Amino acid sequence: AGGSDVFASRDFFTLNAARYRVLVSLLRGGIDVFAVDLDVVLLRDPLPLVGSMPFELLLQSDARNFSSMIESSPYLLRDRLGLAQNTDSEGTPGITYVNGGVFFARGTAAIARLFEDAWALASLDLGKRNEQDCLNL
Repeated sequence: AGGSDVFASRDFFTLNAARYRVLVSLLRGGIDVFAVDLDVVLLRDPLPLVGSMPFELLLQSDARNFSSMIESSPYLLRDRLGLAQNTDSEGTPGITYVNGGVFFARGTAAIARLFEDAWALASLDLGKRNEQDCLNL
């Protein structure tokens, strides 16, 4: 039930499977990828900055408290997937959570494998975990 615009529907996962196949093909071909969801607005070209960084993968934080890398929602991964809770530098409980909707990935075999593994894990139980959850495991 639901089209590709309905989160966790079969069509949603079919569309994301195609997205991940293209992403992994580009990365395996040595092509760097800067990906953003359609609801993201860029105010300036991020490529000069992210391209100059020495990292193979840059991911946006999905932090809710706007001051740390800790997800403060008690319902996200901890409750949905039964993960252990950690704390930020101030001792605030939460779950570290990255946003798979905005990232820069270098075209390396290791990064391609990360996205392959994340999708394979998400595919084990469609509807319970999404690919963003699996990037955080």
